Amino acid sequence: MNVEIIERKPAIFAGLATPFIHGLSKETNAPRVIGRLWNDLFKMHAAINHRVGQDLFGVIWGEDNPSHPDELMYLAGVEVTSSNDLPPGAVSRQAPGGLYARIVHRGVIGEIARTVGYIYREWLPKSDFEHSDLADLEIYGAKFNGDSEDSEMEYLISVRPRRA
Repeated sequence: MNVEIIERKPAIFAGLATPFIHGLSKETNAPRVIGRLWNDLFKMHAAINHRVGQDLFGVIWGEDNPSHPDELMYLAGVEVTSSNDLPPGAVSRQAPGGLYARIVHRGVIGEIARTVGYIYREWLPKSDFEHSDLADLEIYGAKFNGDSEDSEMEYLISVRPRRA
């Protein structure tokens, strides 16, 4: 798998958010919780104003004082220029700009844990970078078709040069 370091500008995302136990945990609830969140988003995403492009995004971040050691937050949504006028139940989250390690996940979305495991367990420990804990981004563009072996989506983790 090829990992590329890219620079991203800050971006605002709007959609639906929920806590979940991440996919690298033995106690993960990610497929169930995140799948339900996307289903709910599809019912209302057209009502989100100020949209940028057609891509869909998953935004992942950690909160202070989680209820479980492996708990993170997940927002299923779209990029927006403003978080004004959100439909009921929608929330927004700004992803900071900075360096991100980008990897393309190829294949069915049910195998995303393989790609995430690679970037965190294999690539990151051997790289010159460390996770900066700003955000992870999933980008679902025109090549995404979740049930297809030909599907592609991008997974990005925020990084900074490894401290000596």
